[in-house]
Amino acid sequence: MTPYPKRLIEVDLPIKRISAHSRREKSIRYGHISTLHIWWARTGAGVEPGGTAVQPQPVPTSPVTAPAKIAGIRWSGEVPPQKWMNFYTKVLSRFVATQCLKLTIAVEVSPPDGLSKQSLEETQDALRELGLEAQVTEK
Repeated sequence: MTPYPKRLIEVDLPIKRISAHSRREKSIRYGHISTLHIWWARTGAGVEPGGTAVQPQPVPTSPVTAPAKIAGIRWSGEVPPQKWMNFYTKVLSRFVATQCLKLTIAVEVSPPDGLSKQSLEETQDALRELGLEAQVTEK
């Protein structure tokens, strides 16, 4: 007699999570207004159409390969001041935790009426307070 091929549900069924959910469901007070939002899940109305089409799938024979990785990314461009925070939030923040982010910044300030020496010194002081190189060149 040939061995019965295992199905994916037999290999990868999260039985502990299902058991915990089942215990929680059993302790819910049926008929109470606070449980109305889960009534639909208990009726089985949402399960029947999908349940009839689902069949146990065989365990995949070949291992699932991870997507190909690239060595890194590089981008350069101008980000307007109104979008600096969004740029950090949406682009840079995902790389900060991995400590693989290197940020090189070129800042250019050219007001029409020029900058005072005091502004230059305040900028240098602020850079020193941040522990950055305070070498600012004049145009």
